[in-house]
Amino acid sequence: MFFRSQESGVRSQEKERRKKERKKERRKKEEEEEERKSTNHQSPITNHQLPITQQFPTNQKPDR
Repeated sequence: MFFRSQESGVRSQEKERRKKERKKERRKKEEEEEERKSTNHQSPITNHQLPITQQFPTNQKPDR
């Protein structure tokens, strides 16, 4: 009985730790998102803003 209660205590500690880590990661992601939004108007061109032909560079010649 003693071992089982000790084990569940350890397990709940791990659960708490994981929850905190997840919370930290979520907060970090949200901060990065806010930063991206605030600097968006002056940001350099990212891949999804390029015309579709530049998004997928290939060695094939355009079929015009």
